[in-house]
Amino acid sequence: MNSKKPQGKAQNKQEKQNNSKGLGKGLSALLGDKAAISSMGVNAPAAGIASAATAAPTQNTSAGGSSSQLDVAIEKVITGPWQPRQRFDEDSLNDLAESIRQHGVVQPLLVRPNGDRFELIAGERRWRAAQKAGLHHVPVVIRETSDQMAAEIAMIENIQRHDLSPVEEAEGYRRLIDEFDYTQETLAKVIGKSRSHLANTMRLLNLPDAIRDLLKSGELTAGQVRPLVGRDDAAELGQIVLAKGMSARQVEALVAQKDRPVAPKAEKSPDMIALEKDLRDMSGFDIALSYNDTSEKGTVTIKAASLEQFEAIIAKLQQ
Repeated sequence: MNSKKPQGKAQNKQEKQNNSKGLGKGLSALLGDKAAISSMGVNAPAAGIASAATAAPTQNTSAGGSSSQLDVAIEKVITGPWQPRQRFDEDSLNDLAESIRQHGVVQPLLVRPNGDRFELIAGERRWRAAQKAGLHHVPVVIRETSDQMAAEIAMIENIQRHDLSPVEEAEGYRRLIDEFDYTQETLAKVIGKSRSHLANTMRLLNLPDAIRDLLKSGELTAGQVRPLVGRDDAAELGQIVLAKGMSARQVEALVAQKDRPVAPKAEKSPDMIALEKDLRDMSGFDIALSYNDTSEKGTVTIKAASLEQFEAIIAKLQQ
């Protein structure tokens, strides 16, 4: 009988295979043999980088450069500059840390050497959770790779895991374009997204900072704020959307209402103005006249400033 304990929900997510075939080259192409990575042992003894490096780590070669797998001291792992993700949910990290305490780190971190340390390319969430779990060593795949390749891998991994907010995704695309001279078309092929998706996502960067912060925190969705892009009143409308919990369609209707031109008031003719003055002088009341030439109908409005004046108007009309 198999007595293997079922793994926790958070760890299941950690082990989950990414089957998305549309993500450009994908991590399998960038990292080489995915099966070898998944099958790496996680509880092998390790006493720092030097001893781990002498333990005959598995070697792997792919288009992205050579790589090896081993356990390293967790304090030797540092964050890389290409991480597009800016927020890590504390409750989710605690759940993953508890799972790691029970089962270890199932999927190795992806790192590259930097002096006597290792820069994270993918797996920062697992690294943070491993620290919370009190681990002294973590399994890693060490890859010799360029800044550009590291940035690509970090972006693709986060997109595959759906870990980025829309703004973080947009900022990641912008950084890849600015730092590595991608065109939108080329970048779309690399990450496996359509060019229109890139363009629409990056348009979110034109929103005010206050609205972008609400997107990052998840208080608003991309669908809710897309109709606000490029508007001078985007910040004001964003607060209305948040307060009322409006759907994307309701936001579109709100924007359409704001854009609807206000019909200008027809100017009164000199004859109408003169007639109003004569009626005011004759009655002593504030009288306004309006007339529609198309319908050939009009209105007479008598304004009362107090109850006494209102009663005086009624009395005058009854004479």
